[in-house]
Parts: sequence; C-alpha cells; structure tokens
Amino acid sequence: ALAKSVGAKGINIAGVCCTANEVAMRHGIPMAGNFLSQENVVLTGACEAIVVDVQCIFPALGPLSKCFHTKFITTSPIARIPDSEFIRFSSESAGENAKAIVRMAVENFKNRDQSLVNIPQQKTKATVGYSVEAIKSCLDTVTNSHVDVTGTTRPLVDVVKSGVLRGLIADGATVQKGLKCGDVDPRAEVSYCDTVSDKASAIGGGVLEAVLHLSDVLREQ
Repeated sequence: ALAKSVGAKGINIAGVCCTANEVAMRHGIPMAGNFLSQENVVLTGACEAIVVDVQCIFPALGPLSKCFHTKFITTSPIARIPDSEFIRFSSESAGENAKAIVRMAVENFKNRDQSLVNIPQQKTKATVGYSVEAIKSCLDTVTNSHVDVTGTTRPLVDVVKSGVLRGLIADGATVQKGLKCGDVDPRAEVSYCDTVSDKASAIGGGVLEAVLHLSDVLREQ
C-alpha cells in the first residue's frame, strides 16, 4: 500500500555480493550483481536505496549515489561512510531496522528521475548454494562405489580430518614456516563465533564449486 501511494507498482529487493549469495540461496531473492558490479546497480538510476555493512564496499558508492536519487545507507557503527545515512542494525531490533530502511527506500521513489533510468536486460546463470543432498550427490562422483559408502559427506570430511585439505590462501602470497593465518571479524560480536558468517559461507561455496569443477575436468580426462 505504501509503495502504491507514492506511484510505484510494488517493492523489489535484490542482493549484491556475498549477502546476495546468502539471500538468493536461503530465500530465493534475486541477485542484482556481484562484488564488481555494485556501482552498476546505482548507475541504473532505479535504485532507491543501497544498504551496506562492514565489508566489500566500493569507496565510490557514496559520491556515486549523490549523482542519482539513491539513498546510501550504512548499518554498522564501525563502518560509517561519508555521504551515507546511518541506521544501526542489531540482532535485537533487526525487524524494526529493516522496516525503517524499506520505508526510507519507498518514500524515495518519488525522487527517481525516469530520464536517468537504464536497466540492462543481460542475465547470467549462477550457482548460489548447495543443499546437503546436492553435496552428497557430487561427492559420490569422487568415491569408489565398489568399496566406499555413497550418499554421505565422508569424502570431504576425510580429507579435512587427515590434513590433506587445510585451507586456502591467495595465489602468490608469501608463506613462511610457522605462518599463522586467520580472519578478524570487525563486528566484534562474541555470539558470531558460533555461526558461519556470510563471507565464510560465500567463500566455502566458491571452494566447493571449484572442487566440483575440477572433479568434472578429471573425469573428462
């Protein structure tokens, strides 16, 4: 009702970057683009609001949003960015925070300049997540069906437990004996230690996709 009251047909939510992967995988919300195309979302002229957290944010989003009607909204007190509007997002008030952001975006629709709207029609297929069943099915292709149990995650668990697969590090990085690698979460929330972050989930999905691609290559050989 609010959207129609300002002249819009409805509300369209789309994701960008690693958060896009999560909401597409878990809720079926479409992706507007990946990390490299986040500025293009604003350039369509049809983006009422773009919301960011603490990472994977192009510095130009603030100044670029000012060239259009787009509201650039930050949500973390440790990542308040110039040319942005701040709505602090917390797990305790997530619902109210989200409603405030949506309302801000809807009310901004009336400021859209239709002469600047240009929405590309290109579409790209993407794998944004795997169910447990899909993972087991893929792992079955790298097992010996004559001696191994199929329909389990055991092939992946075994290589992790044995130390064959210990992790990934960027190609070309200097690695010395005894080097310790870690990831610091700037949100500094102790409760996040017991959950998988959007970033880790996105990276894990990419690793699995690479493993499955390599499996296909080896089978073809």
